[in-house]
Amino acid sequence: MQYREIPNEDPPWYMMGKNVLEALAQVMGRQFDTKEASELRFLVDWKDDDHIDLRTWIGLAALTERIFGLRFTTAGDPDLGERQVIEVVDFEAFNERKSQLKLTVHLKSLLEAVQNVQRKREKKRVTLPDDDTQEIVRFLIGKKSSLKNCSLQSI
Repeated sequence: MQYREIPNEDPPWYMMGKNVLEALAQVMGRQFDTKEASELRFLVDWKDDDHIDLRTWIGLAALTERIFGLRFTTAGDPDLGERQVIEVVDFEAFNERKSQLKLTVHLKSLLEAVQNVQRKREKKRVTLPDDDTQEIVRFLIGKKSSLKNCSLQSI
């Protein structure tokens, strides 16, 4: 990886922002094209001279996989089951509240990017693993109207 490029006097496990795309390409299995790189830079808003610590790097790698994963694979979309349904419920609650929140352009774009990936997956049939899971999903979807009265933290 691209760690250790910062001189020894800096804390360990930092990466320079200029190396993020190359490191993410190693994680994702191919280089980012110009459009993908621009989109990611806009969403995350890092600069070449930023010091990216390990925790931020891990989050960035996970976010990148979440948003760009389907573009970087030739395999079919994985069966997401419960995760997919929970995300649908989460975003329904978020959509009801986002007008009340003070979101930066970057955060709003980031959340919309994640939601757009979810919408693409929603179009595909969700196969739930067992009857218990289906019952939970029906319960969650049935409670959608009661979610309007919950805070985001209680969801």
